[in-house]
Amino acid sequence: MESLSVGLCHNKPKKPAATAIVPKDYICTQGDLALIDFIKEIPCEPRVEVVLIDDAFIERKSMECLFQPNAYIGDEVFIPINIRETHWYLVVIHAINMEIQVLDSLGTSQDRKDLTDSIKGLQRQIDMISQRKELKDHRWPDLQVASWPLREIDMGYAKQTDSSSCGLFLLNYIEYWTGYELSDSFTQDDMSHFRKKMAAILLSSDLNKRRGCLLYKNDKEVDSGSPSDVEILENPTDSKKRKLLHVLHDSEVVYEDEEGPITQADLQKWFVDDWDKRAPVKVSNDGCTNDFLMVGLSTKDMPVTKADSIDVLCDYIMAIEDDTTLEYVLMPWKFNGCHALFVIDHVKKHVTFIDFTPTQDWCKHMPYKRFAEAIIMASKKYKIAYSKKRSGWAKDIFKWEHTIQTEDALRRALAARKAAVDAQAEAVRALKAGGGASKADVDAAVEALKALKVEAGAAARRLQQAVGAGAGGAAREELRQAVVNTLERKLFYIPSFKIYRGVAGLYDYGPPGCRVKANVLSFWRQHFVLEENMLEVDCPCVTPEVVLKASGHVEKFTDLMVKDEKTGTCYRADHLLKDFCKEKLEKDLALPQEKADEFKRILAILDDLSAEELGAKIKEYGIVAPDTKNPLSDPYPFNLMFQTSIGPTGLSVGYMRPETAQGIFVNFKDLYYYNGQKLPFAAAQIGQAFRNEISPRQGLLRVREFTLAEIEHFVDPEDKSHPKFVDVADLEFLMFPRELQLSGESAKLMKLGEAVSKGTVNNETLGYFIGRVYLFLTSLGIDKGRLRFRQHLPNEMAHYAADCWDAEIECSYGWIECVGIADRSAYDLKAHTDKSGVPLVAHEKFSKPREVEKLVIVPSKKDLGLAFKGNQKMVLEALEAMSEKEAFEMKAELETKGETNFKVCTLGKDVVITKKMVSISMEKKLEHQRVFTPSVVEPSFGIGRIIYCLFEHSFYTRPSKSEEEQLNVFRFPPLVAPIKCTVFPLVKNQEFDDAAKVIAKALTTAGISHIIDTTAISIGRRYARTDEIGVPFAVTVDSATNVTIRERDSKEQVRVDIDEVAPVVKQLTEGQSTWTDVSAKYPAHVGPQSEQE
Repeated sequence: MESLSVGLCHNKPKKPAATAIVPKDYICTQGDLALIDFIKEIPCEPRVEVVLIDDAFIERKSMECLFQPNAYIGDEVFIPINIRETHWYLVVIHAINMEIQVLDSLGTSQDRKDLTDSIKGLQRQIDMISQRKELKDHRWPDLQVASWPLREIDMGYAKQTDSSSCGLFLLNYIEYWTGYELSDSFTQDDMSHFRKKMAAILLSSDLNKRRGCLLYKNDKEVDSGSPSDVEILENPTDSKKRKLLHVLHDSEVVYEDEEGPITQADLQKWFVDDWDKRAPVKVSNDGCTNDFLMVGLSTKDMPVTKADSIDVLCDYIMAIEDDTTLEYVLMPWKFNGCHALFVIDHVKKHVTFIDFTPTQDWCKHMPYKRFAEAIIMASKKYKIAYSKKRSGWAKDIFKWEHTIQTEDALRRALAARKAAVDAQAEAVRALKAGGGASKADVDAAVEALKALKVEAGAAARRLQQAVGAGAGGAAREELRQAVVNTLERKLFYIPSFKIYRGVAGLYDYGPPGCRVKANVLSFWRQHFVLEENMLEVDCPCVTPEVVLKASGHVEKFTDLMVKDEKTGTCYRADHLLKDFCKEKLEKDLALPQEKADEFKRILAILDDLSAEELGAKIKEYGIVAPDTKNPLSDPYPFNLMFQTSIGPTGLSVGYMRPETAQGIFVNFKDLYYYNGQKLPFAAAQIGQAFRNEISPRQGLLRVREFTLAEIEHFVDPEDKSHPKFVDVADLEFLMFPRELQLSGESAKLMKLGEAVSKGTVNNETLGYFIGRVYLFLTSLGIDKGRLRFRQHLPNEMAHYAADCWDAEIECSYGWIECVGIADRSAYDLKAHTDKSGVPLVAHEKFSKPREVEKLVIVPSKKDLGLAFKGNQKMVLEALEAMSEKEAFEMKAELETKGETNFKVCTLGKDVVITKKMVSISMEKKLEHQRVFTPSVVEPSFGIGRIIYCLFEHSFYTRPSKSEEEQLNVFRFPPLVAPIKCTVFPLVKNQEFDDAAKVIAKALTTAGISHIIDTTAISIGRRYARTDEIGVPFAVTVDSATNVTIRERDSKEQVRVDIDEVAPVVKQLTEGQSTWTDVSAKYPAHVGPQSEQE
């Protein structure tokens, strides 16, 4: 598009204008008109190629240039979008506004599916480029363009009124759109002039390879062009970018033309590098060896998957001189951002579809039918294209045999190869044992066995590539080790009690880790507690047993455990079974397909297995203790709470709290009155929680003591709307509702407002907190592309829950649940009401009294006082808190027996209630208020898990200046960085040291965390040392009056006066300004210190 845009740009100045006039550059000159008339009068067939401009394609280097600071303006990318070959409109990726702008000459009512598909495909390429962090420009603070909102731009008078001017409008939009408005105005009337002008521009452009020689099918010259310029229309242009390649068996050079030889190395480069494949399909000479159909070199440049885009395919097939010898055609294919390959075998009449590429998560679990649809579409295209080569070609490619090279197919293929090897090995043994076979026969059999072993090895490698690439195990492990080693070496966190060899599941945060954690919690308070005016509480960690019995933790807070029968070592039963199944699927290449399917089913239903079912599977598969290989006991439940005793007698049982929520629930009544008896309101708490994990692992992700930040939002169950939901309704991010999970699909981008309106998310309040959680996590630095919200499946949901979602973050351990957002209905408050006898309810006052028939319980205070004396109040409250069912049961028993036993929870015993102590009846009465138990929406944040995922998402490496080593960098946003700024005197100099102290004092006064580094190592090494702990800004003192400020990721520097350092850094760290603002305001600095990095 770059060359095309240059050829089509006219010179109309960008200026503000309020009136639409016919600009001069829209008007054709006399020379233009003469050229157009000349074209019209050419005596030849209508289909004549008069304009040939290089094909539009994007190479990787062009994509990288988008992020180079000095290559372009860099804040806008223009993408023309075509709808079914009938309509063009313009899309602008606006980096500063972080939005996708749509400029459509037909207005804003069009279907944008073409756009969203294109953006998803582009996102994959951007993700690959962004892995090279040095390419990321500061103008692009966020590269997750697929998650940016779409904004339809009202083009006003700049709209078309005919059916054929969309392309002309698109070119003018590109010319005059500033990112905020059109810098000049134009209308449909202008396009009638511009249409002719465009023809003249194309014909006379220096880029037009047909300029000066007009060609047609009869191969005649009609102008003064050279005969060498004449080409037949049906043949592809003579370029390495568009070539049907004939591969020779006995030659390294597979094609040669005037541009030079094309070798096997070229093919390998095109096939591997230009496809951007992480696990490329290898092509060898003894495989598909005849004809390559290279679609534009890189399949991403040619939309061959669109139903009506077969012209290029036809041109290539027409260029085959002798198709009678055609054996194989390799046809690259692209769908949903994934690259695959079709092998079309003309000899065996067989079509193979190959796709093992591990791309985005939404492609990993693609249903089988999608592959079948791809085969049908490709076969249809190929049949249509080949029919143009031979009008009588009647071979029905749909009836050819089809093979889909998936993991299942590869397992079957490997099993067949191994069976053949075993059979041939037996034949060799028989020949050698019999003694009657000649040496030539034995040698031939041995050679055949070797060949079969080679085939089996190749099949094993293909399966290992497919399975291993999907799991990504090696790369994940390498990343994890690099991150953990850096974190422990820089003292972000370390195992607790290390000098005593530590205890599993317990960790200490070091100085930088403590600061990161404090910054995360500080932002959590700002983002939730202050924003929503929440009531913050701080409750004790030790919790009486009665509280956790009411909540269900004593009975149900368990995991199934097994023991090593000889050593007594304990393991989580479900983890052992899960690890066994995963290892078999990933490493056992001889695993039969039936067994592989069984293991996959077990992984899908693992959480539903009972203790008996888990035990049966462990015995069936022969699973033993991983450390000793000893047999295991049967699974049994183990309560995960730490039990303790309260007080010296040991009679009062308590537990270390497994969550902070219960402290809020039991204080609801007081909080409700503190809030003026108004709903909705929310209470929040940050504190330690404890879970006695059976086998802690995965570092900070599964520990025995951890920090929780929890919110309990109390709301009327009859009105779960939220006044601020509109603020988050337009957010779009990955959501994984249960329907997609059950159908085997993957998470998809959804707008939150649509998810709530369609009922995918149960209510506005739940949706509001999902949106706020998304904003919180992404503000911390969590990668939007590796964050999804997964809805709980029915088997995961508690019976009382209305809806539950987890914010899951992808890291080297897979998708990790870091935040739970649940609508828990009224369960918790009702459970504590029932157990304590204290009504935890709210009241809605009516403007006018309502007559209702209501249960009336009237205790006799006098009789209760005589009978229970000091316990009268507790018995009275328990009677008043009875449910309607309990009251009627008591009434019936009192009428028949005159007395009944009644349990008073606060007393911990039953008491005898007589008929005269209480009156129970149904009465009509005027009701002035409604009494109800509020519902609770609970967002619960695992702070340690969030922080670990943040560590991984922020980590990257870049080469040193000498390129002899890789330097570790944490890309923390200033919001959470442990240290905001470092101060470096360039050399050991008293004047510089004094200036550094002045700067440090100003930073302290401004409340900015910082350190001074006066060590004698080079400035480049000092930069690298602070980059490794994520410090975003560095101040280098090389003068007594002014200094440089360096930004960590771009490594750019600006020069500022000493007295301006603290204000500039404060604005940057608090988000009041960006590095773009600073670099525009202050002069850039390039000096010796930056050259030494």
